[in-house]
Amino acid sequence: MNQSLWTEFYRNQQMARKKVAPRYNQGRKQHRCGFGDLIRYQLKLNGYKAQNLTAKLMLRWSAPVKVAKVIRPNVVLLANPDTGVIIRRAHVSQLKACVQWLWFSVIRLCIYTTFCLFPTAPLSPRISDVVRL
Repeated sequence: MNQSLWTEFYRNQQMARKKVAPRYNQGRKQHRCGFGDLIRYQLKLNGYKAQNLTAKLMLRWSAPVKVAKVIRPNVVLLANPDTGVIIRRAHVSQLKACVQWLWFSVIRLCIYTTFCLFPTAPLSPRISDVVRL
């Protein structure tokens, strides 16, 4: 009798969870940080009146760190990518993917190819007029 009561309770609980899950997880974002990924964690901003620093001008994200270990599905250990020393433990809501300087590299490559590889290339009329002024 008691065992059948608990099995029925468990089955009802699972059905209720399946019914509520789509509405509950509607705005949830799936995280994709795993072992060895380069990520940034959110810094806590505190302005320092004595040093004349305001929080709105401070960096909001850390330097790139590496995920050393996934403790739970929503908690990870972060380590220094160079030394491997554990820095801190963080919740996945405080993390974001580390985007490398892709656009900076593209712009630098464009400038290099324009001025270093083809230094005698003629400039467009508008740019040459501005340069002569």
